[in-house]
Amino acid sequence: MDKQINLTELRIKATEQKIAELQDDIEIARGKISNLQQDIDKSTQVLIRRIAAVYEVGRIGPWEIFLTSNSIKDAFNRLKYLRIVQISDKKRVYVAEQAKVDYQNQKKIFETKEDEAQALASKLEGYTKQLEQEKIGKQQLLQVTRNDEARYQRLLAEARAERAIVLGGGNEVFLKNVSVGDSIGTIISGA
Repeated sequence: MDKQINLTELRIKATEQKIAELQDDIEIARGKISNLQQDIDKSTQVLIRRIAAVYEVGRIGPWEIFLTSNSIKDAFNRLKYLRIVQISDKKRVYVAEQAKVDYQNQKKIFETKEDEAQALASKLEGYTKQLEQEKIGKQQLLQVTRNDEARYQRLLAEARAERAIVLGGGNEVFLKNVSVGDSIGTIISGA
């Protein structure tokens, strides 16, 4: 019973340690989710401002750039910057989409870890109840065996006294209640 109790206590300690590790993982996932949410918010705000700016200016075609430029070099620089802005906008949209995917993945990891922590907490509760039952069982067994020990010692003393009387070598006197027909001794003849 002591080994079973020790085993249950070890299970409880291992489960508590696993829960602590999961709680650390959950905190890390919360931090990542928070950071991703901030990144998504920033990217969304930048894209909204960019879309508003493009809408205000309107769509400028390459011919309009040539016509409004002071020189050919200025026109090519404007076209170059326009392409850079378009590439930057595409990258920002991609980064925002990737951040959303990462956010969803981190959220799933977070939920999985929370579910696992709850399952382990339930297991821990079961182990704790099992440990309590084992301790109660041990106490009951000890109580029963203590009573049996006293009875065993009394029977052993009676048996020793009877043996001493039968063999004739003892000074012990053994008294017991005798009913009619009970054997009070036996004689062993020496051959």
